[in-house]
Amino acid sequence: MERGILCILLLLAHLDYIAGRVINSKDRCSAKADVIFLIPRTANNGTAADFETFSPLEEFTTKVINYFNIKETAYNVGLVMYGRMAVVMTHLRPYRNRKLLNTGVSLMSNTKRFKKELAGEVNVIDALTVMTDMFTNKLQRPNFDPKNTVKKIGVLILRNETLIVNTEAVNMAAKMQRKGITLYVVMEGTSGAEFALAVATDVCKVYTVDNLGADLDRILPYFGNSLCGVTNNDMANITAPDAMSNCQPAIIYTPPAAPHNVTCDEVFINELKADVNNCAYFYRCDGIVPERLRCYAGDVFDGSTQTCSHRNSVTCYSQLVCPRPTGLFPYPGECRRFLNCYEGLPYVQSCPFGLIFDQNKKRCVLPSDTACQY
Repeated sequence: MERGILCILLLLAHLDYIAGRVINSKDRCSAKADVIFLIPRTANNGTAADFETFSPLEEFTTKVINYFNIKETAYNVGLVMYGRMAVVMTHLRPYRNRKLLNTGVSLMSNTKRFKKELAGEVNVIDALTVMTDMFTNKLQRPNFDPKNTVKKIGVLILRNETLIVNTEAVNMAAKMQRKGITLYVVMEGTSGAEFALAVATDVCKVYTVDNLGADLDRILPYFGNSLCGVTNNDMANITAPDAMSNCQPAIIYTPPAAPHNVTCDEVFINELKADVNNCAYFYRCDGIVPERLRCYAGDVFDGSTQTCSHRNSVTCYSQLVCPRPTGLFPYPGECRRFLNCYEGLPYVQSCPFGLIFDQNKKRCVLPSDTACQY
């Protein structure tokens, strides 16, 4: 009991943010680092209410990512949603640009297809286990680093639930420490305070808010700059917590707001325009003021057809380009799929189970009858 009270007092002291040390920096955090976000499932598993519940977590995650210099040679990012089980939505991978990563976060709202795995009592230990495997399994980690020089950072978001510190939690914390994983915890309320302090790398990696739906922006500057300090050695000394300020890091960088650059012509009422920062969103012009809307869970906006379609069928997210306007072509990196191109638009299709696509015969065949090696 005394330990639980101490945990809560430590958290309250840690989160007594008034004003940070501010040092201006024009550059985003740039480093080779692996970052995995563990996001709790929404309560309704696929209903319209999921959007409202997931939206603040989506916004917070994309704002945190905005601190990173996203390019293929820097950050690998993984996305996991957890409930009764942990579901890997996106394996650790480099992203070509920020728009693709933002879209990947938005597509996590499509939880209906994982209702069986996510429904039930939340199992945070399983989520941490999956995260650890993603960091340490070279088959799941691009640009595997055998010398262990790339920073491994986990971000665990917890809803206001009572979590027990048991042997599993203690062992998991020790395992993450041995593997060199830095774990941050962002939690709602104080019910899980003792658990958060047990699994987080240290007390300065625990952040709490009263409500995940309304208060995440309050911690964002401190959280983002703390992450920068872990990933970037040049910033580490500057962003290190001030011992006299209760873990309060310096704020050396405030990333620019995402540019929208959407203007509406009053002549074209209800015109739809793509969101340049996220394929899952679009703007509808209703007079002069653009209204930002999102596609249904799992879909992205196709500017060429002015509709929302499956993500694999839209170039904005798939980044697929037809070699020629019409025809059947191999799907990059996967033998079982192929592109069915019509008038320059790529539609992703799959061969029946057990067959793969042959680019010469333009049809699905047995693996022994083609040279596809992916």
